[in-house]
Amino acid sequence: MAIIETERLTMRDLAPEDVEELAPIFADAEMMRFYPAPFSRERTAGWIDWSRRLYSQRGHGLWALVRRADGLFLGDCGLVPQLIEGAELLEIGYHVRRDQWGHGYASEAARACRDYAFATLAAPEICSVIDPLNGASRRVAERVHQDMRLFHWEKTGKTMCLYTSRRP
Repeated sequence: MAIIETERLTMRDLAPEDVEELAPIFADAEMMRFYPAPFSRERTAGWIDWSRRLYSQRGHGLWALVRRADGLFLGDCGLVPQLIEGAELLEIGYHVRRDQWGHGYASEAARACRDYAFATLAAPEICSVIDPLNGASRRVAERVHQDMRLFHWEKTGKTMCLYTSRRP
């Protein structure tokens, strides 16, 4: 069942069987170069379990990202809680399989998640936290959010880009 649909994309709850499609994406070293390491199949299954727990606890999480035209599994995108400077914010997270980069799928999905967060969840503010060296992800965030500043993220001990948008 679709949670969000755009012109080209459907976002639906991740299911345990999605590990077959998501594991190769998260195992791609280039795709995951801004994470400590690529994910194993087991870690990917845990990622899906975490998202499914968020659905029941919060009503949202990371969703499967599927191309409507042909059902191609593209990755995930959604809304997850992050602790930022002592406050919890909803973060738009996205991972699109590398062979589909450059088609605007991440931007389209992230904008839809932003709009969903404001219209459906009444979130006052949302964010995306991105490594300053991750140019591709930063370009997506620049298309979606209003503001950006650097901050020290206690979670990683690194200086990161904090992109934010406030509900209109």
